[in-house]
Amino acid sequence: MGKYILFSVNDELYAIDILAVTSVEESMKYVRVPGAPDFLNGIVHIRNEVLPVVDLGYVFGFEKRNEISKLLVIMVEGKNLSFNVDDVLGIYTSEEEGMGLPGLARTPANSYANRVLHKDDRLIIEISPEKILSSAEKNEIDEIIAQCGGA
Repeated sequence: MGKYILFSVNDELYAIDILAVTSVEESMKYVRVPGAPDFLNGIVHIRNEVLPVVDLGYVFGFEKRNEISKLLVIMVEGKNLSFNVDDVLGIYTSEEEGMGLPGLARTPANSYANRVLHKDDRLIIEISPEKILSSAEKNEIDEIIAQCGGA
């Protein structure tokens, strides 16, 4: 039960708690960072802050994309991170509890998936912002942002 930002990646629906979302940004140019990990498209400057651009589709196991459609700026452990998504579909209010992922579908690679919600005839995966990236990936981002003078 709650309010979520509903978005799509690779024609799949996802939801994230609206309280975790700082802003939604239209497509914008980003700067590639040489030697950056594959999940990172680069960095952007939004509201006087240098933010990493994480390719959420790549993190979810889809093909890497170099074009930004929309950016979801999400607060993760006290820091803003931007995530490249295909589209932001608006606010979704759920009155249901949802259900956990079936046991066979739960893997370490999708630990970000919190539960499954329903909207009309579609399933929506609710994601936990703090679990999207591993600790090692978060550390890599911190190092890159520090090197770029943003932290």
